[in-house]
Amino acid sequence: MKSSPFRAGRLCAAAFCVFATVAPGVVRGATPGSPSSEKKAPPVVASDAFRAYIAGIRILGIMNANSAAVYVDRGGVLGKVVFRVGEIMHTALGVRLHSINFETTVVVFEDKTGARISVRP
Repeated sequence: MKSSPFRAGRLCAAAFCVFATVAPGVVRGATPGSPSSEKKAPPVVASDAFRAYIAGIRILGIMNANSAAVYVDRGGVLGKVVFRVGEIMHTALGVRLHSINFETTVVVFEDKTGARISVRP
């Protein structure tokens, strides 16, 4: 006869396992509101290449037609291009248009490491 995972009213730990992932910056086993549960990961610092790329572009305008977009002049051969939120702007650096705040006219760019740079056109 097979042995039951229930022994004397308790669950056998080997029979049932629960796997959970913890979000970055959250301490496993901490109760909500305790100081250890409110620790956040340190902010990611933007690389020099990322900063140089953002400094080299010129935002000509922001649009909110069907979806939010930025009209950018990258100069040189690339010229003027429209990027929508979420689109990759520079594949090697992983730079993408993260978000646009139309109330404050702030455009936020993010690279592949998660670093963000805010620009006001």
